[in-house]
Amino acid sequence: MRLITLGICLVLSCVRVNAEDLKYGGHLKLTETGSRIGTYDPREKLAGRRVYTHDLDARLKAENAGVRWGWQLHAEALGQFSDDLEAFRDRSHSSLEDRTQFFDLSSTVDDHPENRLDLRFDRAFFSFRTAVLVVQVGRQALSWGNGLAFQVLDLFSPFSPVEFDKDYKSGSDMLYLQYVLGRGASVEVLVVPRRDESSGDLESGESSFAAKLRAELAGFGFDFVAAEHYDSEVAGIGVSHDLAGGVLRSDLAFHHEAEKDRFNALLNYDRSFVGCGHNIYLFGEYFRNGYGSEPNSDLVAPLNQALTDRLLRGELFTVRQNYLALGIQAELAARLNQYLTHIQSLDDGSAYVQVRTVVDLMQDLYLTAGFNIPAGSSGSEFGGYPVQGTTRLVEPSRSGFLKLAYYF
Repeated sequence: MRLITLGICLVLSCVRVNAEDLKYGGHLKLTETGSRIGTYDPREKLAGRRVYTHDLDARLKAENAGVRWGWQLHAEALGQFSDDLEAFRDRSHSSLEDRTQFFDLSSTVDDHPENRLDLRFDRAFFSFRTAVLVVQVGRQALSWGNGLAFQVLDLFSPFSPVEFDKDYKSGSDMLYLQYVLGRGASVEVLVVPRRDESSGDLESGESSFAAKLRAELAGFGFDFVAAEHYDSEVAGIGVSHDLAGGVLRSDLAFHHEAEKDRFNALLNYDRSFVGCGHNIYLFGEYFRNGYGSEPNSDLVAPLNQALTDRLLRGELFTVRQNYLALGIQAELAARLNQYLTHIQSLDDGSAYVQVRTVVDLMQDLYLTAGFNIPAGSSGSEFGGYPVQGTTRLVEPSRSGFLKLAYYF
């Protein structure tokens, strides 16, 4: 890891840049979270009924936006501290070890039952641009699709439906090309090489190869996607169109696999307007998870292997098939915004609600406060479903959070 890091720094230091093209910045975020673990949750015996975690996210970034050649380098320190971290560790830290990435750009400085500190390069890529061509090589992030809460065509580190901090997606090592065809049309191609977690060898079965054609016709935007992603062959289409002052969008994806073919879909609508003297933003989204358990089946852990794999990879976040997500943002004052997100399982009636308030304390300094409330009957997704052969339940925790973020 040290040799790769040193190599990147040396290469970037040799790149000639103009002073006006070189930009620096970053952020510092501190988050306090208090969670109440259910009586029958397996973590309750390890951590007790209440767990408090303290998170640190510090990012330093430098980038050169030249006319043709450029680069980005983002270094990040992520720390997590808790009374019992092993029982309540944030899943995102497990992805920082770069075991399956092409390059190892991370290092765990400290890892104990009550604290962990990771250092990594979350962005480290070179770019070449012309009027019609973009080429980027290295660790970067990419988002595809029309999802507002859930994702169908975004196969690479999508955000959780209740993730409120969407400043940066986790970077992946990839080769990315975009060619502009004209008249609103373009082609994107990417290759994401990955290693086998056990052997460390590059494996085509662990990697991703994808292409997207973007086109506009008669006021509609179309995205056509074809991909080979891990063990799936994926064909998808996305459509968007302005409607009644807002935007109507839909994504469909067909996953061909050896075991069983799957079909994922979403349909959403969002718009902004002024109501009662306040700026208001609303959205609604239906999501179908083709990997989820059947609507009339009992939820019992462990779940089917295809679903479990995608949950562990952070590609999916729910275990049923049909969901409705509703969201509202209201600008109550010039520096005060209120958010509400409601996710409803249409299969078992359980729900997950997030309420948060964002205050702009001063320039570049923001305070976010909120809470998460799962609700549902025993045996439902958000109410808690049993672990096979035990009296324990898999159930999301009720939690409250406070985040202070400073950007520079």
